[in-house]
Amino acid sequence: MTAKEWALIFSFIAMTLIASAYFFKSKEMFLVMQGSGIFALMGSYLFNGQYFAMIGLGVGLLRCII
Repeated sequence: MTAKEWALIFSFIAMTLIASAYFFKSKEMFLVMQGSGIFALMGSYLFNGQYFAMIGLGVGLLRCII
């Protein structure tokens, strides 16, 4: 598989995780799903070679955790 195909797979997983986070009632589970979705989106950006966007999402993820 090429890097673009991996990026597409990771972006699909990320959007599924982020969208499904809104169906959880507890705040903790919402944040876990959102965080894992952001982490998968960072993987998508990594495979696309968009390092600046990946770093920006990493900073946003750290702000979400803190």
